[in-house]
Parts: sequence; structure tokens; C-alpha cells
Amino acid sequence: MSDKRYGETISNRNPAEVNTYLMDKIAGLFRKNISIHENLRKKARLDHVRLVLSDLINMENMEVERIKNAKETGEFSEDQLPEDEVVKDYEMLDHLIIDDQPVNVDDLSSVLLNALKMYNDLLPMLSVLLAEYKNQKIKNTIGSINDGILQIKNKIQNLYDDLINMDYW
Repeated sequence: MSDKRYGETISNRNPAEVNTYLMDKIAGLFRKNISIHENLRKKARLDHVRLVLSDLINMENMEVERIKNAKETGEFSEDQLPEDEVVKDYEMLDHLIIDDQPVNVDDLSSVLLNALKMYNDLLPMLSVLLAEYKNQKIKNTIGSINDGILQIKNKIQNLYDDLINMDYW
């Protein structure tokens, strides 16, 4: 029996298996975020906080659905982005994120910063994975998920700017 090495993955496992595994794990992280945000939504007493959390949950559910569809079809649908658009991280609120800060469910600023922290923690991991994998299909998967996370993060930053900073200027 020959020792088959794939060389396109860190583990030398079959790239298709690794791709599926990554999609499952990242979808699991989204589901965990959804659960956290649903729990916060249930505890929140203020309607505007619950509404923002509901919108965030919807965005996260759309990403889980996109990952599920990619697993079924074998590739990601890029219909969310114009063909030539590159999603960039604005990093405009990163300086406000504090590790291990408790979330005040009735403070919209606290809820949004907590959500930003979750996505801020995911992005460096995806960047490392993107640099480490040689297989183009895996790189496309990670890149597409990274773009989805950046879109959500940027929407949260825009919400923060619109709702929290609106009277600042």
C-alpha cells in the first residue's frame, strides 16, 4: 500500500475532505455566534437592541446557508458581491474592542462591540489558513468565508457609527 501525500493541505489529507471539514467547522462557529446572539436577544429589554441582534442573527444565518449550499454544490455563490469588488476590513472600531468585557444586553454599544470582537477573532485565523493552504479550492472556500465575515463586520461597524456615534459629530 502506498503512502499517498497530497501536499496541498497542512495535514496532507485529501483536499476535498479538508475543504468539507473547514466548512463544517466554520459553519459551527457561525452557529455558536448565532446561539450567543439569540441568548442576548432574549435577555435584552430594549426593542432597538433586540432588532439589531435579530438583524445580526439573520446575517449569520445567511452565511451558514451559503456554506451549506457550497457544500452541496461544491462552490460558493458569489452573488453577494459585485464581480470586481474586494471586501476590505475598515478596522474603524478595532481600537474600542476590549477582551473579556462583559456584555450589557441593554446597551447597544456593548452588544455591537461584542459582536465585532467575535468576528475580529475569526479573521486572523482565516488569514493564517489562507496563507497555509496551497489547494485552490480550499483557498477559495476560506477566501469566500473571509469575505462574508468582513461584510458582516463592516455592517456592524456601520451600524455602530450610525447608531452610537450619530450625535458625536
